[in-house]
Amino acid sequence: MDYLIIDFETYFDDSYSLRRMPTHEYIRDERFRALGLAYWRSTFPTDTPGWAEGPQIKAMLDSPPCDVPWVAHNALFDASVLQERFRKPYQRRPKLWLDTMLMARYCIGQGILPPDLTVSLAALAEHFGREAKGDTAGAVAAGGEALAEYARHDIYLTREILHRLLPHVPRS
Repeated sequence: MDYLIIDFETYFDDSYSLRRMPTHEYIRDERFRALGLAYWRSTFPTDTPGWAEGPQIKAMLDSPPCDVPWVAHNALFDASVLQERFRKPYQRRPKLWLDTMLMARYCIGQGILPPDLTVSLAALAEHFGREAKGDTAGAVAAGGEALAEYARHDIYLTREILHRLLPHVPRS
């Protein structure tokens, strides 16, 4: 199956964060800044995800492959950023969203994953024996290549979790 994984990295601070605000309020706030976008398509000739920042984000999103499913861990967030900040109304949209966080919730509910497992990317990575997620605040504070590497690693973890969970989720 061909698919595209995306992961927006965004600015946050102690008073302005997803932990303190509903998703859409956070995205629509005047302080919102997309610091970068990591992405990887299953047809890429390399396992290394791409990274776009600043105007490159818009350029990358100007011609996205809308004929394939898009994947994100917490697609509500990434799809909302895409819609609210990078899309004009009625523009082309992804064919389908796959959300590894919701897949994990489904698998917990079906007894496929342990009932006490949380659905964070970090917890799922640990459960599946993958390298730790990393420190979000530290990566955002460092910026530059440190943030890019952090985001690329999130893409890798999302891809691994997708491959583990997708066989257990009904096609519908």
